[in-house]
Amino acid sequence: MNSLYDQYNFKEIYFEKEIIIGMILETQDGASIEIKAVIEESEKFIVKSESMTFGTLVQTQPFFIITIPKTEKEIIFE
Repeated sequence: MNSLYDQYNFKEIYFEKEIIIGMILETQDGASIEIKAVIEESEKFIVKSESMTFGTLVQTQPFFIITIPKTEKEIIFE
């Protein structure tokens, strides 16, 4: 693999037990995004995130990816 692959801490995903949640921002002049919390309630999961923009001369397209236990519950993004 190339050096970009080595920058990330990938783990094996077992799709029979987990699902992936990802958030991606559109391309812009400097930005970041982070999933701050995942709250499980009786009927749903709530995913809380925070994004930040800052002016740079570099185009970025930030993303944040996590896994949670496989579920049939509704997933709400805040």
